[in-house]
Amino acid sequence: MSITTKYPLVLTIACVSLIGGFSGCSPVGAENSRSLTVTWTPEFSMPALLAEPVTLKTRQDLQSLLSQNWYAAIDVQTTGDSKPLSLNSCNEYFANNAHSLHSLREHESSAFVELQVMCEATRLLANAKMAHRSYLPDSLLNPGLPRRLPKAVAFVTSETESERMQQDEAKQFWSDVNTITRTIKVSENEMEFHSDAGRQTLSVIGQGDMNGDGVQDVLLSSRDSVVGGSYANMRLFILTVNEEDRWELIDQYLK
Repeated sequence: MSITTKYPLVLTIACVSLIGGFSGCSPVGAENSRSLTVTWTPEFSMPALLAEPVTLKTRQDLQSLLSQNWYAAIDVQTTGDSKPLSLNSCNEYFANNAHSLHSLREHESSAFVELQVMCEATRLLANAKMAHRSYLPDSLLNPGLPRRLPKAVAFVTSETESERMQQDEAKQFWSDVNTITRTIKVSENEMEFHSDAGRQTLSVIGQGDMNGDGVQDVLLSSRDSVVGGSYANMRLFILTVNEEDRWELIDQYLK
């Protein structure tokens, strides 16, 4: 089964609008002293992938998504193991050596990859902390992003190619690996990047302090496909911008 979804001292308090339609108040009057809540965007599609759709109203609702049944069970297999498993929730996914699983049936591969990515995103957002500093730009997605994001975001179609890229010290940024030929802004939280390798659709999934250092991070997903070909993949990245205005990769899921 394949699916396609479209799926957020005395201090003066200043209220700001946050991604995902939520608002928060940030203390100002001290350098870098702010309270930045965990937020998610409409591109966070986990609620729509469940048997019973859930409307997220508060951050506490995120944790409950992990135990909810998916819209359908997916039969999977662990690499090197012939015994299949049937998974029907994120909690079941995490309990079964999650990173080594693949769908048993090829036509369910895309559906399972999206469920994997959104389960990872759900757990990260549910466990994220409130950030107190942020160096992220106001506009996260723009045509110049490939010249700034680390090379791990680049489009590659094989593990061998990925390993070779990581070992090449001359390549530092996404644009060092892929020549971007065209960009299309799909929405405020989504942009297409066309390159010599294929097409990547980058989506802002959410923001928060994912690694406990007090600095705001962003969850980005990348849908990768070869135009006119059968290759398709989806990846998830935790990224941040440091005090030197440099993008850094914190972690990556589903390489």
